[in-house]
Amino acid sequence: MNNQGGGNEIYNRLYPVYLFKFMAINNYISRGFCGLEIMGKKEKMIDLNNIAKQSLKIAEHRKQKTDALSCLKHCAGEILEAVESYTMFVYSPNEEKDSFPDELADVIMCILTLSAKENIDIEQAILNCLEKNRKRARAKYEADKHN
Repeated sequence: MNNQGGGNEIYNRLYPVYLFKFMAINNYISRGFCGLEIMGKKEKMIDLNNIAKQSLKIAEHRKQKTDALSCLKHCAGEILEAVESYTMFVYSPNEEKDSFPDELADVIMCILTLSAKENIDIEQAILNCLEKNRKRARAKYEADKHN
């Protein structure tokens, strides 16, 4: 990000908002990838664990570092690119808007590569996280209701 021109102050104030929006969008996308409830029957749209294995094979074929620390560093860089792309998406209406979904996909692919390398069932991990977040939201709602 550019530190010139005083824009950094605005960026610093809005960064948590961007990060929250990114996390919310990522959660929404992840839920869509894991499955869709149709007439009481769960139909799988995409097999995240299979995509993760394919992503790892591609990364190894490209001779990219696939150890956990390298993947996490790469993922952090992809997140920064997604934030930058989102900023352009929001504040530059004349700019091309296709890069934001691509950047989100890059982040997800990076996470999937790491999950395959570490033999993590990413679908189950996402579902567990979703349920954990539901419980937290429910507990917060109940606490707020009594205050």
